[in-house]
Amino acid sequence: MLWPRSVLRFPPRRQILLASRPFRYRGGQLWIEKVPWEKVVAALGTPVLIYSRERLLSNIASLEKSVKSLPIPVRIHAALKACTLPGIATILREAGLQIEVMSEFEYQLSRRAGFTADQIVVNAPAKERGFLTQAVADEVALINVESEEELRTIDALGRTHGAPVRIGIRVNPPPGPEPTAAFGSRGSKFGFDIGSGDARRAIKLATNLPGVDLMAIHCHAWTRQYSPRRYLAALRPVLRFLGEIEREIGRPIPWIDVGGGFGSRNMLEAFGHHIADFLGPLGEQIRRLGGERELLVEPGRYLINDAAVCIGQVLTRKRNAGRRWLLTDAGSHILPLRENVEYYVAPADVSQGKERYYVGDGLCIPSGVLPGSFPLGKIRVGDKLVILNCGAYTFSLARHFGDLAPPVALVDGDRWRLLFRRRSPEEWLGWVEDR
Repeated sequence: MLWPRSVLRFPPRRQILLASRPFRYRGGQLWIEKVPWEKVVAALGTPVLIYSRERLLSNIASLEKSVKSLPIPVRIHAALKACTLPGIATILREAGLQIEVMSEFEYQLSRRAGFTADQIVVNAPAKERGFLTQAVADEVALINVESEEELRTIDALGRTHGAPVRIGIRVNPPPGPEPTAAFGSRGSKFGFDIGSGDARRAIKLATNLPGVDLMAIHCHAWTRQYSPRRYLAALRPVLRFLGEIEREIGRPIPWIDVGGGFGSRNMLEAFGHHIADFLGPLGEQIRRLGGERELLVEPGRYLINDAAVCIGQVLTRKRNAGRRWLLTDAGSHILPLRENVEYYVAPADVSQGKERYYVGDGLCIPSGVLPGSFPLGKIRVGDKLVILNCGAYTFSLARHFGDLAPPVALVDGDRWRLLFRRRSPEEWLGWVEDR
């Protein structure tokens, strides 16, 4: 299986590197902030995920700068599912962000990282009863509802708790000339469709239930979006619907939760866009609705993805049907090969030449090729490759297929520390055999 051609459309090498600092080359060698790659690899081996604290904080600052210029208040709830490392969650909290979770595990992780319940938005197309009970008892900031049964369950929990539960109703935009990606397709498992009338019925039901307080409309229509035009095209009918339903129910729904769906910051900027190109026009459209409004955003990939690289080792080279392959230990057990991933392969140490290769892993699964690559020069077995844009949906989607999850490090200036220790096969087998 090869990746679709659309996935291979990456910005030129220079733009990617300029937009990815503090990952840079010095003397032909990759450095993360003030630490050369080999310093971390010498201690932890390969494959290894390496995060940059500087880049993560820079991404947060770029988003905060954009939202401060909007004509309405904005709350940033980072999507914890993008990276479930406690050390990264702690940095997000210390930077002043709030958090979004989709499960009891993520909820407990966020609380352990220091987030309070009123800083947490709960999302998911289905939520366990025990998790909902705890979220209601703790009085989380918002629970976005995605089915009528769930709505009635939360209503009952709110009445038992003795206070209405703050909820949002997740809606999907009607079909339009700009198709949405992955989320919000007609009749999907997510939320309520506007075009079918299900969203209208859910909102009217919520307004008549005493155990809930309808505070938000929630719409997450995109994943990895780089076009402000397409992003706004999906949200305009949602805002029109919001105005219509408010008139019908005779009360405002003050919060608009647009989820995330933005592409990685380095890719976005390499394409010539900035996050303000999305949020600026959106904030103005929400202002025109009138009344007291608040915007909630739930970015994951934008904040975290370009804040980490994966270093892998070349295990073997081969030729097959005219294709030159490099197979590495950075496998799909830690770098899931989904549609439109943003991995970008480069040499850890620059060598002469402009040879290009197909880069894949050594696992017994048709995982395809890593979609973007620089000219790699002459590569030998044992050489190291750096894969950019590995911060989001890598560790949190890691699986024990063929190998165990690798170690994870965080670079901070001229120092680095361990965020996650790789378990040995003996440790893992002892755990799964534990009675």
